[in-house]
Amino acid sequence: MNPRFLTRRLTSFATLLLLGSCTVYAPMQPTISTIHVKGQVEISGGVQASGRVESSVVYSPLPNVLVMGAGTFRPNLGDSTFYQTRQWEAGLGGYLPLGSGWQLTGLAGYGTAHTHRAYVEEPLIWGERMLETYQMRYRKVFGQASLTHEDSRGAVGAVYRLSHLGFDQIDYSAEHFPAYGLPLRSLVRHEALVFGRRNLGAGGRWQLQGTLGLSMAGQGRHSTSEDARYNQVNQVLLPVPTVGLGVVFRPTLRREK
Repeated sequence: MNPRFLTRRLTSFATLLLLGSCTVYAPMQPTISTIHVKGQVEISGGVQASGRVESSVVYSPLPNVLVMGAGTFRPNLGDSTFYQTRQWEAGLGGYLPLGSGWQLTGLAGYGTAHTHRAYVEEPLIWGERMLETYQMRYRKVFGQASLTHEDSRGAVGAVYRLSHLGFDQIDYSAEHFPAYGLPLRSLVRHEALVFGRRNLGAGGRWQLQGTLGLSMAGQGRHSTSEDARYNQVNQVLLPVPTVGLGVVFRPTLRREK
């Protein structure tokens, strides 16, 4: 690969990481499943680069049928600037083996989230540093599709999720100013993820998992000329990168002797 091309891509992703550090939206990563037989279970747990703990369970009760549940949590650690979120989701779907280790998987579901975020906004040229706070509660429906490949060493794949958020609360406040609601009632997000799994020992019951994802708003930034509140709405529309590391336990696989 051309070193300059790689440098540009890494620089672009680093920029997204910086942008994502200031957005109140905290996307859960799309569900990953390599289940291909009735009765199989996958239990995963990991940590996101933002400090969130995330876990999921996927199960196949019938041939080509999946049920899943997932949640993520990050507490308020007591700092003046903080990032707190609680989320859960559940869904149904199915899988279609394509042969030679390849598989298509689809899921659709529903979830809820509460996110509370505070950070210090630095002045661009002059002025005072200001503590800004966002609080958001929303419901979401989502649909996703993934393509995966599994072999004796592990698995790789890509997932695309379309999420529709319906806000029950989305408030903004800043030092010396009262809190007020933002003019945003719903939002569509496009969320993509690539992952890799590596077997830990023989049999593949335990796997190490790494993920890299990006969530982008399905609408453009608003003009702030008529309503200054769209300055804060535009913060919610920022792209959010995700990086995660975790483990996967597949208890229904037989132990290798």
